[in-house]
Amino acid sequence: MRWLVLFILLPALAQGVEAGVLGLGPRPTFFLRLSGELLGEGVRAAYALAPYLAEGGGGISLERLYLAAEEGEWGLVLGRFPLTLGEGRLFPYTWNTPGPAGGEEGVWGGALT
Repeated sequence: MRWLVLFILLPALAQGVEAGVLGLGPRPTFFLRLSGELLGEGVRAAYALAPYLAEGGGGISLERLYLAAEEGEWGLVLGRFPLTLGEGRLFPYTWNTPGPAGGEEGVWGGALT
């Protein structure tokens, strides 16, 4: 478990940590967004996790988690990733639902280009 925490936390500390409050009214949501990207030769893994605390409880919002591989002109992406505007028009019911921490939760799927 300790290695998993280091695997997530260390790249996020170097690449992207965001703390904030969503909704300044009577029921605010406090969140901490950790995002990072791990690179290899022709392979990329990206993630964005957002632990949040609201009045009714808390949790972790998985906003992005994907593995992308490229070889020449070919590219494959598998996991949870946000759709582009053009892709979102084709799938309007699944397009980037807002998460409890205010970020866009992507959709599970894959893409081959």
